[in-house]
Amino acid sequence: MEEIFWNRMKNDRQMKKHVDKISLEQMEGIYVPVYYCNYVAEYFFIGEKVVTKTVRDSRGNVRTITERIRVSDEGEKFGSKTLPAKKHIEELGIKELCKQVENLVNSKESKLIKAEEFKWNFKGEILSFDFNPEEIKKVFEDIIAEEIKNEIKSKYGLSELKVLSCNVNIKEIIPVYAPIWIASYKFTDMIYSISFSGKTGSQLVAVEPMFRYQRIISVALSSIFAALLTFFISSLFIFNTFIFMSEEFTIIILIFIIILLGISIYFMNRAFKGERIER
Repeated sequence: MEEIFWNRMKNDRQMKKHVDKISLEQMEGIYVPVYYCNYVAEYFFIGEKVVTKTVRDSRGNVRTITERIRVSDEGEKFGSKTLPAKKHIEELGIKELCKQVENLVNSKESKLIKAEEFKWNFKGEILSFDFNPEEIKKVFEDIIAEEIKNEIKSKYGLSELKVLSCNVNIKEIIPVYAPIWIASYKFTDMIYSISFSGKTGSQLVAVEPMFRYQRIISVALSSIFAALLTFFISSLFIFNTFIFMSEEFTIIILIFIIILLGISIYFMNRAFKGERIER
C-alpha cells in the first residue's frame, strides 16, 4: 500500500512536482463491515406535474397558461445496494468503498468467502458489525423506497406526489468485510489524507492541497459569478421586471439566483479552505 501511495503521487499531475516535499505519516488499514442486498420493488403512484404553455389569442396577444396534469403509473425495479454495518463511521471514502463492494459482488468473477472460513492475516483494525440482518433489512427497505420515490418524481417531472405504494422485497442480505487503507501525509506543514481500496488498490477519495494558482482561479471564478449575480438582480429592479413576471417565472428566476449565489460561495470557500477533494 505504501508503494501504491508513492506511485500515485509520482503520477499525479500536480503532486508529482512536489514528491520530495511529501512525507508519509501513517498508513492505517481497516476492515469495514458492509451489508449487501439484492431486492425487487413493486410500486404504484399518482401525482401531478405542472405544464406551462405559451399561447397566442386571436388578437395576437401572448399569454402563459399553467395546467396541472394527473400522472399515474406502476412498475418493478430490480437492484442491489450496500450499506456500512457501523452506527458511526466517518472514515474517508466509505461511501465509495460500499459502491465498489456492490460492483464487485455483482461481478460474475466475484468469489465470496464466509467470515468463519476466512483466515485473517491483516495488520490493521477489524471493525465489528453493529447491526444484525433483521435490523439492516428495515434500513435497506426505507432507503430503497426513498430512492424510488425521488426517481419517480425526477423521471415524470412531478410537482406533487399524492399517492405512493412501494413494496420492497429484500431477496438476500450478505455480510461482507471490505478492506480500506487510509494514507495520511504531510505537505507544507499540513496533513492530508487519501483512501485506497484494499481489494483493488484503487484510489477512493483524496484530499489534496490547493496551490496558489488554483486559489487565484477559484477567487476569480467566485468574483465572476458574484458580478453576474449583482448585474442580474440590479437589472430586474432597474427595469421593474418583477411586476410583469408570472408566479412560475418568478420561481425560475429565484432558482437561478440561488444557483449563482451557491456557485460563488462554493468557489470562495474552496479558495479559503486550501484543500480540494478528488474522487
